[in-house]
Amino acid sequence: MTINFTGQMGGDEIWRVHGRYYSFVIPIYLFLMFAVAEQCRPRANLPGLLVRIPAIFGLATMPLAQFYWRTTYAINPFDFPELFALTSWPWQPEAWLLGSIMIACGALVFFAMIILPRFGPILFACFFCLFNLTSLRQTTVWQFAHMHGASPLTEAGFALRTLLPAEALDRGLIIAPNRIQIPYFLVALRSRSKVALVEAGSIVDDKLVGSADWVVLEGPYDVRLDGSRLIFHKGPLTALVPQSAPHL
Repeated sequence: MTINFTGQMGGDEIWRVHGRYYSFVIPIYLFLMFAVAEQCRPRANLPGLLVRIPAIFGLATMPLAQFYWRTTYAINPFDFPELFALTSWPWQPEAWLLGSIMIACGALVFFAMIILPRFGPILFACFFCLFNLTSLRQTTVWQFAHMHGASPLTEAGFALRTLLPAEALDRGLIIAPNRIQIPYFLVALRSRSKVALVEAGSIVDDKLVGSADWVVLEGPYDVRLDGSRLIFHKGPLTALVPQSAPHL
């Protein structure tokens, strides 16, 4: 599913790994680790070998993650919320230090698994929980840090939802130049109206608007809607009612 989605998106998306789609696999590995350890308990050497081999691999990847991966790859909180503890973004001064601490903890856990393989499942499960909680904490901090930048969009969405009649809520048209900011508005609006991605500065006329009862524009456009009425203008958003919708 993820490979098909990435292939259909094309462009730069083809090089992105959508980690949120793969996150469910890691807990399955945890269950598998405990199950194998329990099944192989009578054979003392086998479970030790099964734990030591991945632990050695995990220990070897820790310096690689610290000195190569974190310096060459930007982790997005919306793609990798469970890995965001390793972010190297400059938005938070202590982000690099916190990620380094997590990698150091991982190295210690993998080393302990090599020395004490019978405690391997418990050690890795504890590290997995700590790493995930730290990553989700960082994701939440990032969300609050960027909340003020999105407030003009979310506030406009809540305001328009209050102003519009319920029967007209899903009969609008939202025009935006890209998918970067408009989702904040859409989440607050909670409408099934159509969204059109139109290059900024393009002409917005009756042909484009069609039978929509209302129109929201993100950014500058050449609006040629005779008789349209302005509902509000807030931040990058402009809301209009076309002449063809006199009932609003």
